[in-house]
Amino acid sequence: MRSLPSIALAILLVIAGCNSPLIAGKDPRHIPVTPADVPPNSDRGTLAPGVTQTDIVRPKSLIDAHREVLENRSVTVEQTTRSVAANGTILTQVAGTDRYGPNRTSYNLTTNVTETRSVDSSGIDRIAEWSDGETQYRMVKWNDTTTYRPAYPTLQITHQIHSILSIFNKTDVVEVENVSTENGLHRYAVQGKLWFPNSRKTSDERAMRTTGDVLAVIDERGFVRKYRSEIRYQQNNSTIRIVQTIHYSNLGTTTIDRPVWVDTAVNATEPTNENRHQWTMKNNTSSKTALSQ
Repeated sequence: MRSLPSIALAILLVIAGCNSPLIAGKDPRHIPVTPADVPPNSDRGTLAPGVTQTDIVRPKSLIDAHREVLENRSVTVEQTTRSVAANGTILTQVAGTDRYGPNRTSYNLTTNVTETRSVDSSGIDRIAEWSDGETQYRMVKWNDTTTYRPAYPTLQITHQIHSILSIFNKTDVVEVENVSTENGLHRYAVQGKLWFPNSRKTSDERAMRTTGDVLAVIDERGFVRKYRSEIRYQQNNSTIRIVQTIHYSNLGTTTIDRPVWVDTAVNATEPTNENRHQWTMKNNTSSKTALSQ
């Protein structure tokens, strides 16, 4: 990957939750839904925690409910964050598939970074992390060189949830639709606009302006199953779009496999004392074959 000499890559990495996304292979600009009347929830007066027929009235309540559904359940999270030029060209993309065990101490994470601009410097192409609950390893491919090292437990799933909450806090809901019912649970599509203060205006002129869009599919428990946000900003007289999609799946059925590259990582590192989190590198290992596993 070649590094992006603008704020776009930094925004991508932050939004994507990289501490070192809806459905893979489909156009992230559209979540297909079938509109229908929205039935009220007579028990709580809301469709899902913090959500009414017209608004997300308490974003934190919605995200707390989302977090509660995920608690003690394994899950797969597919996410993609892209910067897109005005003509539709993808400038930079951070795409990952994260698999977590029920207690989050076991996981298998893979993030790929790609960039289509032609510049001279190079950067990260791929980050992978794996944990069995006892030890954690990280693999980083940088400029065709692959290095391995032990890692600390990840907080990436927490960053993803915080990213959604941050966007919902800035969302002005336009429409809430009932889209389906599965296993007795109603699902809703929530569409909205993103609003931010325009800091370039004077205090008298400062007003709220639309800078993006949000579309999320949630169920009546508050579980955010699919999520998409688009943020637009001006750069060099051109509009750049930052598009993030996230898809949660295989809730309670996700399994954590041990990647082949972990064996190489074990051989490349060794513990310095009884504390399993303190390690030294035996060497920096370059391996193109490990990345194909």
